[in-house]
Amino acid sequence: MCVPITSRNYCEHYDEGTGLSWVEMSDNFLPEVPSVSEDTILQNITPKHSIRWRHKEIVNTISPAWFPPIAIDPRVESPVYYYNRYVPKQLFQVMAEMTNLFATYSNKVRMKPTIAKEIEILFGLHLATGIFGYACLKMFWETNISIPLFTENMASDRFFQMRNNLHLVDNTATPEYFGNSQVFRDVSGFHGRPTELRMMEGFLPCHRVL
Repeated sequence: MCVPITSRNYCEHYDEGTGLSWVEMSDNFLPEVPSVSEDTILQNITPKHSIRWRHKEIVNTISPAWFPPIAIDPRVESPVYYYNRYVPKQLFQVMAEMTNLFATYSNKVRMKPTIAKEIEILFGLHLATGIFGYACLKMFWETNISIPLFTENMASDRFFQMRNNLHLVDNTATPEYFGNSQVFRDVSGFHGRPTELRMMEGFLPCHRVL
């Protein structure tokens, strides 16, 4: 047995045998909405030229209980203090070690070992490049337009050398997800330099005596 519930799109079913009842949703029980013409809708809209803005004080209707008091530390630290909270000192130490390891593994003899303080200076110079409006990085070390912030802290050759060799991870370590890959095991065997080279006989000159 289905008994429609008034003013809702629900229908309550009742089973006399088991004594159970449940509610079923259906669009057939929705009340009919009277059709409204477009002219009637436009009559209820205020014309744009009749709208007038008034300056009134905003009345806060939100309860103060929604805004609990927040304890704010009145101290104001230096910008470096807040920068070090996001970029810790340990990060520069790891980058210095990984950069030296990459330079040694790549057999870059001209690359002198670096330290964490030099990596920190490198980061600071990169941040400073966003302040000055130079179009090229080499312009920061030019003779007539150089900036002491760059020339007094790092040479241009060292800047670009550090920039090209900067590393954060160990390139000599094999990731775990590569160790189980058959493709990686097959390709890793080609890293060694071969002692002999194969050539096709068609490339060799043929000398015959007639």
